[in-house]
Amino acid sequence: MPKFHPGQHVRIEGVSYVCKRTLPDHTIVLEEIRTLRPRTVTVLEALMLYARGTLNFVAEEDAGKPNFGRQLVELGTLDEAIAKEAQRKLAYVVEVDGLGQGRTKREVANLIRAVAERINDTYVPNVHTVLRWQKQWRSSNCDIRALISRPNKRRGRFKWLPAPVRQIMNKVIREVYLTRPRSSIAETYRCVVAEIEIVNRSRPHDDQLPTPSLATVYREIKSLVPYDVVCA
Repeated sequence: MPKFHPGQHVRIEGVSYVCKRTLPDHTIVLEEIRTLRPRTVTVLEALMLYARGTLNFVAEEDAGKPNFGRQLVELGTLDEAIAKEAQRKLAYVVEVDGLGQGRTKREVANLIRAVAERINDTYVPNVHTVLRWQKQWRSSNCDIRALISRPNKRRGRFKWLPAPVRQIMNKVIREVYLTRPRSSIAETYRCVVAEIEIVNRSRPHDDQLPTPSLATVYREIKSLVPYDVVCA
């Protein structure tokens, strides 16, 4: 984990803070940027938050931007499976990063096996994969969003949707497609778009929900268990 220093900007569980000072007992004194309220965390607490992906360090050049607080993807807005996968990767990256530059391939491999055992991961990544994750994470100023699965370049679309969008999509499918008389997939898609537009009217301009493609809604419908479709 990068070290705290006076003036360092961080986000903890979606709230923006600036580090004011570190006390002799290693307690970190923070100040909430919006309300100026103080907050203290111990180094251990910070490490736990960091490992869970709920504490992110903000680059100096980004901290002065008016909306820098919205630039970090919060895991709570992602599909649960995507969020868990990012946290899984972070568990390996944080440990390997602590080895420093003088590490050997064997040391990294041993540490990876230890982490896999600790988190009960049956799909143990290899050394090359974890070092690639670490490079992505470091290049993004230790932002966990760098560990989120990237778009499929051949299709040009993301493999994940924010959790609120997926919830809306599933709700519309249940209420429009899985009812009698059954609407077409095209009509179901139009209802999904309309529902998202309604929700976005009450959301800030820089926090709008994305609209899924027709292909995404089609794949979601086709993934339904046949029994659910027949009995609806």
